[in-house]
Amino acid sequence: MFIMPEWLRWSLEWSVIGLPLGVYLTVLGSWQYQLKHPILVSGSRDLLGLWLGLSGFFFLGPPTWFLHRLRWLGDGWYWTGYVMYLLLLILLGRWLLRRRRAATIIYAISSEDAEAALRETINHLAQPNQVVPGRIYWPEHDALLDIRMSPLLHSVTLHWLRAEPTWRQLFEDTLRLTLTEKEAQRLLTLLWMLLGAVLLGLGVFHLVVWSLVSWLRA
Repeated sequence: MFIMPEWLRWSLEWSVIGLPLGVYLTVLGSWQYQLKHPILVSGSRDLLGLWLGLSGFFFLGPPTWFLHRLRWLGDGWYWTGYVMYLLLLILLGRWLLRRRRAATIIYAISSEDAEAALRETINHLAQPNQVVPGRIYWPEHDALLDIRMSPLLHSVTLHWLRAEPTWRQLFEDTLRLTLTEKEAQRLLTLLWMLLGAVLLGLGVFHLVVWSLVSWLRA
């Protein structure tokens, strides 16, 4: 009977954990590479994609390892604990998604283009406003927008602290039109695709090794 080495077992486990992340990074990089201009993405959609990418970590990774101690009490205890863990994970994800609805993400944009696009949008709407670094307030609409720029990731997070749905929709629609005049930043796309390809390659390779080891054990 073939006995799997300890290092191979750990390598296999981590490669499977990283497999969904590899898919996520590959899709993210390919999608951004095809963009002609920066694009707005809802915060819920952005968070959902990230959660799917980290699903291997949450379902098989370190957060679940403490549950293996329940196997000492029997498989029934283990699966009961795992189901309870999944329910808590789902509730946490639902809560985060609801909070993330107040956010909108601009992808593939430089800080300079983001500042210019926001300034052009504010001027086009021509509504009284108060602008301070990282925040815009429209008194007549009681709308407060928090702006967080990520120069390294070429993204901007727009977090609405207060806003009427109609005003938020008007602002984002106007901003979306303004962004069509800006060029998408693609410097990170190759990095995402490269990391994704490495994780995918490791995952597939280890799955092949695991299949071979299982055959040898039989």
